[in-house]
Amino acid sequence: MVMYCVLKKIRSNLPSESFLNELRAQFDRMVEAREKLDNKSNNIMTMAGTVSTILMGVGAFFSNSDEFHDLSYGLLSLFAFGLSLLSISIILSVFAYKISNQKYPIGSKIFMNGTNPTAQVDAYIKSTAPVFERIMIEEYLDGIRITEERIDKKGRFIKWSQAFFLAGILMTVSIVIIYLAIFKTIPSTG
Repeated sequence: MVMYCVLKKIRSNLPSESFLNELRAQFDRMVEAREKLDNKSNNIMTMAGTVSTILMGVGAFFSNSDEFHDLSYGLLSLFAFGLSLLSISIILSVFAYKISNQKYPIGSKIFMNGTNPTAQVDAYIKSTAPVFERIMIEEYLDGIRITEERIDKKGRFIKWSQAFFLAGILMTVSIVIIYLAIFKTIPSTG
């Protein structure tokens, strides 16, 4: 038992094992980053959907008021533009959320490609430690590369989605300010 522990400690200090552990940690960080981006795109979809619903309600309220009919086409076009910006934000968030496939090291697809998956499993089990570590290092590097590409693509979609969301929000706020400035007067206290 003592010999096993000594061998395990010596083996864990090998450069390839340290490199493999570092790759594992990097891959785990990238998976966490992808999950955070998924949450962000989901939050943008939710917020844009909520703001769009409120904007439609406010637009319906404004269109039923008597004062609104004087400038109805201008304000309705601003409402429509704000809704379209928010809709684009939702669509971009959906695209970002759909970019979620990643390559896991030694995933099940490796064993499903051939005609005899048992032979491929046996090849991994019977391989020597250096060969297996090399395979794992290659798999982690490939997985990290693919995941990084997809995270970058997801990030670009989320940036554009945020920009359209903020533009839609600014459009909504400007519509309300214009409406209040033109049609509502603040009663004087004196």
